[in-house]
Amino acid sequence: MLRRLGTVIVLLVLAGLVPLVGATAEANKGDSPANPVDLDGTISSTLPPTGFAWFRYWNPGDNLEHGVSLVFAPADENNNPEIVFGVWVYENTINGPQFKQIGMGTPSDMPLGYKYWRGSTDVPRNFYIQVVNNSSAPVDYAIAHTGIVFPPPWLSIAPDRSETPLGATPTPTGLPRILFPTATPTPVPEVTGGGTDPQSAVAIDGAPATGRLGPVTRTWFSFYSVGGGRATDVTLTFDPVTDTNRDLITFKVWAYVNTPTGPSLQVIGMGTPSGNPFGPKYWRGGSDAPRQHFLQVINDSNDTTVDYKVVVSSSP
Repeated sequence: MLRRLGTVIVLLVLAGLVPLVGATAEANKGDSPANPVDLDGTISSTLPPTGFAWFRYWNPGDNLEHGVSLVFAPADENNNPEIVFGVWVYENTINGPQFKQIGMGTPSDMPLGYKYWRGSTDVPRNFYIQVVNNSSAPVDYAIAHTGIVFPPPWLSIAPDRSETPLGATPTPTGLPRILFPTATPTPVPEVTGGGTDPQSAVAIDGAPATGRLGPVTRTWFSFYSVGGGRATDVTLTFDPVTDTNRDLITFKVWAYVNTPTGPSLQVIGMGTPSGNPFGPKYWRGGSDAPRQHFLQVINDSNDTTVDYKVVVSSSP
């Protein structure tokens, strides 16, 4: 009898009449960046008050301009600022991939109930979109990965949208809901002081490095360029700046270079005052692949201790 009952259950599952346990994951589609809805064509749904949904699309890194468009209803002067979306990507850093917001939808010069974002990339990557309803009432919406026409005339909310909203309801589990536009990122603490050699170099990741450097001394930092042809900028400022020390306070950029005898740590650049005011030094470089760099801050003056600040940033 038990064997016959088990056979019946298996047949029902195979026929699709009894859902598998894993089917609940599809019902929660869009509740986090780890479980996004693929933005293929136009998607229409409903967001409850304080609800949100995550979407994802792939860009091949062709450096062509592209955009995301969102239309919602009802829309009025009160709720228009409350219905928003953010654009997120994974960025390679020295501490590994980090999920970072790179943009958000704007209503600029658009009618009520419409937000858009436009951008480009030369790095093949996924883009993640979080649509958020910060209002106290449900809204119907349509979202699409669009071209460069804003608003696209074909984007509209489908009348037969699903009765089961995509995304998460209020107070979700997992990643916290991101509130736009009032959310502020957690500040990254400044790095104070560097290492004595490349092996003890202190990582700079998203915040300035500061310290005090005595006469005829060096200190070491490291940073990670994201690759994809994106430029990395390094700026060094220091105080005091005098006629005698302004050319003696500088930095060198090092990286491992493949040679016939194996990887070799070599100088690939150094700070220059070109185009900067009295004192600061600057360097810009880039690479096709993510790469670790080492930064040697140098005080070659014989009698002056300086306070310095190093800022590393990436350019589009």
